[in-house]
Amino acid sequence: MSSSLLSVKSRLRNGVILMASCLVVMAGATHVPSLHLLGDFFSSKGDGTFLAQFFLAVPTFFLAVGSPISGGLIDRYGRKTILVFSIFLTGAAGLSGFFITSPIVLLYSRVVVGIALSGCMTAGTTLIADYFVGEERHRFLGWQAAALAFTGVVFLIFGGFLSQWGWQGPFLIYVTAILLGAASIFFVDEPIVKDPLIKNLEERPLRQVPKILLTALYFVGFLGAAIFYVLPTQISFFLKTMGSASAAKVSLVFGWSTLLSGFVALAYQTVKKRSTFSQIFFVVYLLVGIGYWMTAHSQTFSGVFVGLTIAGLGFGWQFVNLNSWLVAKVPAYWRGRAVGGLNGAIFMGQFVCPFISKPINGLYGSKAAFLWAGYLSLALVCSFALYMITGRGKKFRLLLPKSMETGEN
Repeated sequence: MSSSLLSVKSRLRNGVILMASCLVVMAGATHVPSLHLLGDFFSSKGDGTFLAQFFLAVPTFFLAVGSPISGGLIDRYGRKTILVFSIFLTGAAGLSGFFITSPIVLLYSRVVVGIALSGCMTAGTTLIADYFVGEERHRFLGWQAAALAFTGVVFLIFGGFLSQWGWQGPFLIYVTAILLGAASIFFVDEPIVKDPLIKNLEERPLRQVPKILLTALYFVGFLGAAIFYVLPTQISFFLKTMGSASAAKVSLVFGWSTLLSGFVALAYQTVKKRSTFSQIFFVVYLLVGIGYWMTAHSQTFSGVFVGLTIAGLGFGWQFVNLNSWLVAKVPAYWRGRAVGGLNGAIFMGQFVCPFISKPINGLYGSKAAFLWAGYLSLALVCSFALYMITGRGKKFRLLLPKSMETGEN
């Protein structure tokens, strides 16, 4: 392992970057145990249950909208500047919820949280791509994906503990974001990127950007996120139709699938040594497709558990493979915008998922969302199989600059 991963400051820097990415999970998972309390709080303004669910969805939407903008600011003003500002803004806007007494003002604070998180997530991933190359980058992106999975469980536990003090209690956890912002000032350095691709940047800067490949990855990110989000948004309702919708069982199957995906993500670097990006995606969506298909056709809780275990194996590599493929093919001067665009596509996929799956379930029954998500996954399997068999990867490489024609490695 290189010295960049061994020095104390580098380890602290790496920890700050990982935690900055995990703030996205904190903003959602922390409030899940107190949703019923938030529902009571919002009931004075209408349907409390709907408004509580809307409270969780607001940051996701503005994270999706804000990510491309944050990416442009990152490329223009620097990675560290946007990261530090975004972390502090996340902490301040999040912590304000503890003091807010108006339901409407609380929703507006969630808008600010979503915009701030777009800077945290985009700057964090961009910094990982700047600091590391090759196998080290694959390793660290795997760590990032694992951290997102593991901290989701941790924040759920802390959120449940803090909800003893009412719906305001979980907002106290945003103090950690303010402390993290202070740490980022001292431990995160603006990377000096000597990009060999920038030779005629002023003449034709967009020539170095593989636009068709980016568009394809954005589409996969949007669709893959929508497929993934069927699990947390629909599993409770699906188990209810089977008579197995206890909170313990829902937590068990979702928590296990999430933890499993985290452990799988840790193995990404090892898998990447032996596989191309498209081969990994082929396996990812094959596992997800089979797992969702089994879940949709299961008649027992044990069958659902097995199906979502298989799907969880695939989800572990989905987003890390997207990030790795993208940052490997985009020049450093455009990296923030590219990562921001991908984050925007991913979180927009998460946001629209409930709006798509609800009418599907209404028309075809409770298992339909899992079934159709499984079919979409298998359609992606066929797409990547066709991509590999017909050698479309070679055509994409022709769209890259000469210095980037290193194959789909």
